[in-house]
Amino acid sequence: MLRNAGRPEFGHPGDGFFVDGGRDGDPFLVACASRARRRTLSPAAEIAAYTTALTTAGMRVEPPTGPDLSPLLLHVYPRQEDERAIEPDTGTSMRKPPAAR
Repeated sequence: MLRNAGRPEFGHPGDGFFVDGGRDGDPFLVACASRARRRTLSPAAEIAAYTTALTTAGMRVEPPTGPDLSPLLLHVYPRQEDERAIEPDTGTSMRKPPAAR
């Protein structure tokens, strides 16, 4: 999604995004990798662009907390399909409310 949004992927020697994690229900970790000496992108502007692209695609994006705290990192939770539950008393279908964003 980030590539489709025109964001460059991290590679030698350029700046860009790097994605890791997302296993066993954990969020993906999206980082803006930027070399201070050869910086071609504004890290803050890139994080804002990543957030826009990912939330537009229906993903939940949060800044990390705890030991992962950094302005250049995001926790990204995959888009959840529209889940349905059956109301036990009536047998009618009802939608689960969407996760807080």
